[in-house]
Amino acid sequence: MIGLVCAMENELALVRASFPNTCVLGTLSGLGKVNAALATDALIREGAGCIINIGVAGALDPSLRLGDTVLCSEISYHDVWCGAPNAPGQVQGLPQRFHSDERLVEAASRVLPGARVGLAVSGDQFVTDPSKVEAIRAAFPDALCVDMESAAIAQTCYLRNVPLLSVKIMSDSGDDQEYAAFWDTIAQRSFDTIQPLLKLLCDTQ
Repeated sequence: MIGLVCAMENELALVRASFPNTCVLGTLSGLGKVNAALATDALIREGAGCIINIGVAGALDPSLRLGDTVLCSEISYHDVWCGAPNAPGQVQGLPQRFHSDERLVEAASRVLPGARVGLAVSGDQFVTDPSKVEAIRAAFPDALCVDMESAAIAQTCYLRNVPLLSVKIMSDSGDDQEYAAFWDTIAQRSFDTIQPLLKLLCDTQ
């Protein structure tokens, strides 16, 4: 069974109307790392054999535009520092970067050929201050996007040994006005993005 962690109630309703609960088990993440970790663990306890996370993120790579999709092959925290010799973003005793399942990334790349693949970073804050954006870029120069949940979801999956893929739609580039305008259509956009992947995974079960 596929465990789907969604950010929005409207999006989850679209998924539930389109896929049987024998194939996709969905839940809302809520904002922030603790909510996301609890939601993910609940899905795993209910029998999810893999976790797909779909949501929005702010673009860090200047080439990304509003509505672009990122397949997060690597995920790290940007707000964790446990002191030397740990690396920035590394929870002591765990990897600095968590990795999405290669087979899920490959499957998503087939149905989302225009998606970028790379690093996402997470922290418990909305990142709208240009100086904060630049600080994250300096610490993680290869990061494509930033959100509030994906690293906690990835850490939970790592600890539970469950395959993960996080898919993010770019909602802004750290600009408040751009972010606010995007909310009118994001639930449908997000569902349209994840629907081909869920169909492929359900058909191959």
